[in-house]
Amino acid sequence: MLSYKQEKSKIDGLFLLSLFGAFLICTMFIVLFGARIYQKTISRAQENFTKRTVSSYLAEKFSHADTAASATLFTKDGTSVLRLPVTSVRGYSTYLYFYDGYLRELTQADSVPLTLLDGAPILPLTSFSVKRQGDLFTFSAADSKGNACNFSISMRCEGGSYE
Repeated sequence: MLSYKQEKSKIDGLFLLSLFGAFLICTMFIVLFGARIYQKTISRAQENFTKRTVSSYLAEKFSHADTAASATLFTKDGTSVLRLPVTSVRGYSTYLYFYDGYLRELTQADSVPLTLLDGAPILPLTSFSVKRQGDLFTFSAADSKGNACNFSISMRCEGGSYE
């Protein structure tokens, strides 16, 4: 009878040990699967960050300067510069451009000559371009990971200004 109890005790111990091992293996797979999902989620969020940030930033800037024929596009030292007048203060403009790896913004008096290095860095990018067709501005941007973003903004105001 003693040997039967010892065998049963060994079988119970092996069963508990194998059950614990199966639990550890399942836990490991769940953690690895969760980590993979988390990695993909973070990767997608980073991909969309540039798209959301650039498009919403420029849309907001355009909404503040949305007057008839107010936005102008010109080239300064080989760089395309978008000029948006500041509607709340006469004689001032906001300049948006890509320089030295950043989308930059500079707000200054129209009488001061534009210096590209003076702009505040807004967002690191590898490329940024602007094209204009009438009231439609088409933007292309790419971040350091190669995530590209293309979008268009149209001037809404047809005549006059909001003042």
